[in-house]
Amino acid sequence: MAEALRFKRDRDRLRELAGWLEEEHGPVTESERDAVRHELDDLDAEHENRAGRNCAGETA
Repeated sequence: MAEALRFKRDRDRLRELAGWLEEEHGPVTESERDAVRHELDDLDAEHENRAGRNCAGETA
């Protein structure tokens, strides 16, 4: 039960932050959303690339 309450609290805080940011800077545009999605895809690809290497930088 405590985990569900923490989740709700954290979600509410994020919504409050998002609302404040939109008030200060305006709503996020679709092009900004697309740019973030592209950047996240790049980060995911880099993570997968690094996960396939061992500590010496060689492929597993």
